[in-house]
This record gives sequence, C-alpha cells and structure tokens, in this order.
Amino acid sequence: MRDHAHLASVAVTIDADGFVRRMPFGNVTDTLARPSIAAFVAGRAGAAGESFPIDFAVDPVSIPRHSFIAIEHGMFRPELFKGKDIIIGATAIELGDRYPVPRYGVVPGVIVQALAAETLVDAVPTYGGWAAPLLLAVMIALLVGAAQSRVAVFQRAAAGTAIIMTLWLGARTINAVWFEIVPALVLIGAATALRVAVIAHKAALEQRRIDGESGLPNRLALDARRDTADDRYVIAAQIDDFDALKLAVGAGHTGELLRRLVERLQVVTSATTIYRIEDRTLVWFTPLEISDIAPLMEGLRAIMRSPFDVGGRRLGVSLTFGVAAVDLPGAAGNAAHAASLAKRSGKPWRLYSDSEGETATQQFSLLGELDDALREGQITTFYQPKINLATGRIDAVEALVRWQHPTRGMLPPDCFIHPIEEAGRIDDLTLAVLEQAINDMRAWCEQGLVIGVAVNISATLLTSESFANKALALVARAGAPAHRLTFEVTESAQFEDFDQAIAVLAR
Repeated sequence: MRDHAHLASVAVTIDADGFVRRMPFGNVTDTLARPSIAAFVAGRAGAAGESFPIDFAVDPVSIPRHSFIAIEHGMFRPELFKGKDIIIGATAIELGDRYPVPRYGVVPGVIVQALAAETLVDAVPTYGGWAAPLLLAVMIALLVGAAQSRVAVFQRAAAGTAIIMTLWLGARTINAVWFEIVPALVLIGAATALRVAVIAHKAALEQRRIDGESGLPNRLALDARRDTADDRYVIAAQIDDFDALKLAVGAGHTGELLRRLVERLQVVTSATTIYRIEDRTLVWFTPLEISDIAPLMEGLRAIMRSPFDVGGRRLGVSLTFGVAAVDLPGAAGNAAHAASLAKRSGKPWRLYSDSEGETATQQFSLLGELDDALREGQITTFYQPKINLATGRIDAVEALVRWQHPTRGMLPPDCFIHPIEEAGRIDDLTLAVLEQAINDMRAWCEQGLVIGVAVNISATLLTSESFANKALALVARAGAPAHRLTFEVTESAQFEDFDQAIAVLAR
C-alpha cells in the first residue's frame, strides 16, 4: 500500500427498523481500529464502536456528484475539485450498496458517508436523547390541557412547539447536542387534538342545553344543575293559551316574547336562571319560605297585568303557577303538574303535595284500562231525578257516569274524566254513557214511564263531526224519542269554533 494511502471503514450502523440514522466513528478489523470514511474525511477523532447522529438536514442533492469514467479520461474541470475532499464510491442500483435513511428514502452508501462527513465538519455532535424534550412537552401538554378555549389551546400549543424548536435548534447549532424532538412534538399534537375535542364536546353539550327558540336553558340544563343549600322550592309558570299566543305573536317573535317574559319574572323573583322545560312551562328555584310564596305570587300576578310589546303587537300574557318542594323526587315535574291542576281548578297557583302524585299515577293507570272497562261493562250510569216544581212530578233525569272498577271499587267521575278528556278519549266514554241512557229511556217508555234524559258532553265534542255522526246513529238505531234526549255541555273544557258547535247541536 502506498505511503499516502490509509485504510478506513465503510461499515454503517443500521437500526432495528432497517434505517441508517447514525454512523460509527470507526470499527475494529483484525484487532486494528480503523476510522470510518466520514470521520477520516472530516478529520474527527472518536472511539471505535461509538457513533454519532447523521445530519439529514443536509440534502443529498446538494452534494456534487461526478462520473468516475469522466474523471479517468480527464473530462472534468480541475477548479471544481480544488481544495475539496473526494469520496469515490458506487451509486449504481445493481451494486446493491444502498441504505434507507429518514426523509430521502433509499440512497447509495457513498452518499450516506458524505452526509456523515458533512455532519462532522463543524463539530462532533452529541446525542441528547428524547427524554428531556419529552419532559418539557409533558409540562406544555398540561398547560394545553388547562386551556378553556380553542384559541387558547392553539396559542399554548404553538408557543410550546416554538420553545421546543428554539431550544432544539440552539442546542444543535451552539453546543452540537442533538435531541430527538419527534416524540415531544407528537405529545403536544396529541394533547392539542384531545383538548380541542373535549372543548368541542363541551360546546356541543352546552348547545344542547339551550332552547333553540328562546335561547333559554332547557330541561337538559336543569337536569345538569347542581342543587344548592339555598334551594327550598321550585316554581313552575305555565303560559295560558300558549298555542293561541304563538299564533298571535308569530313564529319569528315567540322567542323574543319568552325572553321578555323571563326578564319580567326575574325582576320580581330575583331568580338568576329560569329554565324552559316544556313548550309553555318555565321553572326556577327560590330560597323563600312557604309563607313568602303567596306574596310572591301576588307580585307576579300584578306585574303580568302590563301587556308586552312584541313584533309591533301589544299582547296580554297570563300565567298559572305551581310550587313544589325541592326535596321531593322530580320537583320540576311536580311543580308543573301543580300548575296544571291550578289551571284546571281556575286558581292562580297551587302547592304540590305527595297525594297529588299518587292521584296522577292512578288517573293515568285508569286511562290505560279504559278500553277494557268499556268492553267489560265497567262503565255504568246512575240517574239523578229532576223535579218539575210546577207539577211536583219527576219529568226528567240526568245521567251520571260511574266506573265500577274491579279492584278500586266505585269511582266517581272526578277520578277519570279529566285525564280521559285530555287524552282525547272523551268521545268513547260519552258514547258509552249515551248508549246506556238511550237504552234505559226506551225501556222506561215501554213500561209507561215517559221521562227525558240529560247526558253531559264535553264542549270539545261540539266541534267533532265524528262524534255527532255516531251519536245520531245511536239515537236512530235505538228507536227512542229523540226529543226527550238533552245534551248538557260541561265546563271542563272550552270550544273555540262557536259556529261549528251551533251547527253540530242543530243536527
């Protein structure tokens, strides 16, 4: 070997995944330590077996390449090689001296040696590992996780990333210490994505807790509310004739009306939050004692006497209130039920009691048993005589419905009329009573007792063509004297179409 020739190692360090990321300073061959080509070219000393990270920020394309055949035949410009270190190696794919590296894919081994040599030109890099950047990223991730808005999340993530990148670049350029920052950046990215997802979920949940029409908190918001020590009662305000009110104000102004209504209620009640739990029902909590509730109701009635100016219209709004203790299960529902009972009885407000909940349960249970009762003849009729004061004789009777329940005994109409009426089943019950009354009147006539029969009907049936047709068919089929049959309209419901009601009665 010539005097000016030296032996160097071309061996590279291959990671477990097959990529080349580091280059050894040298290797031991036949008990002799030999430098790597990169260390020899760069003039850097190091221990055999130790390695250094390759700087893949250097683009392989930036390293000049020349054909060996062209140089051998003198076809080159000498000034291009003056003062340069030259590494001669094979780049042909057929020779197989190629290795996968980060960023650039598979490159020839001679290029890997050149990249390693360029890495050592300024200084010998020290591998700092990934632990320190990752620890810093953990602290940044905690700050990102504590952000309360998406803007704050991205600001903190960007600032943290900038800090890590600045420290990484400073350590690399000033101290030649190379840190692995990819795990740290991945952690910050994951923390950012997770926090944004959590904030988006919370925002969606909050949106679900807002009534879309009025912007008021809804039942979901009420369910999520935490009870406080000051809560004593929950008050429900039901808007009377709300459907007609919506038609009057117009769909586009209903939300505005509700907001104005809530503002007025808050003036009297000092409630910070009022919930819209149903279409026509508002509820709020109060710390007042029961003795202070009645004066509050008077104040609410007084303030509601003033009309609302909404959408260019002056509208009068009336409310019916229900009050329930918060220590009972379903307090808001109890208060709303009490308001419904108050409306039914014509009172401005009502205090809920435990017995009312049981009564409501029984009434709805009876509603489910109505079909069986009609089919099995449990619905029966009693008659209250009507005495003609002029003659002193009984010339008519009034049919009174009763329910002979198999387990609860004889039930008066107050136990079942209202839920049946509200469920739209009052026509079935009325037709059953009418059929019994007509049959009894016919039987009395056959026995020589000619008297009239009065049957109570709900006002809602006066606008029902279906009910009118079925009732007339019953009278015609029974052959009873129709002129002795009287319909008495009850006060349990109201009808809106007066003309149609008159037309039905005229039939």
